[in-house]
Amino acid sequence: MVFNKKIIKHYAMILFDYINDSNHSKVYHRSIINLYISLQKNFLLKKLMFTFFIKKNEKIIILKKIINNIFLYHFIKILILNDRIFLIEKILLEYNNIYDIKKNNIIKCILTTTIPINKTIQKMIAKKIINKKKKFIIINNINKNIIGGFVFVQIKEYKEWDFSIKRYLNEINQII
Repeated sequence: MVFNKKIIKHYAMILFDYINDSNHSKVYHRSIINLYISLQKNFLLKKLMFTFFIKKNEKIIILKKIINNIFLYHFIKILILNDRIFLIEKILLEYNNIYDIKKNNIIKCILTTTIPINKTIQKMIAKKIINKKKKFIIINNINKNIIGGFVFVQIKEYKEWDFSIKRYLNEINQII
């Protein structure tokens, strides 16, 4: 599983680096997003890519007729030939995360609280903790087990700030 994560990041970075260096980066990015959406919505396309009943060369011929972006076609062809096509959705999702972080300067975060918090307070917390002038996508999870306070996690770098009452109680319990 850890090996797959490295492979996914590697392929996603290849996609990003190639597209970033290209003169048609917006067109390629749009094609990648459209492919991801198509895989999410089109059960038959997903089944075609993931099945073992169709030979690799037959899949490649079929995909050449479906995919109109030559770069994306060759990228998928490499995944098929290396038996890594089953990772395509995760690779495209990771690519989109890299794109958001590097191109759009977006930081994705999770804010866990005991009750829902409005967007303004979420952004204030994020700006105080991260201290960067960037855009944030914040997911507010509700977890009554933290008793009070909040836990803030920056997803990509996995940095965690735990300001929950549960943590403070555990620290006091360890001292006693």
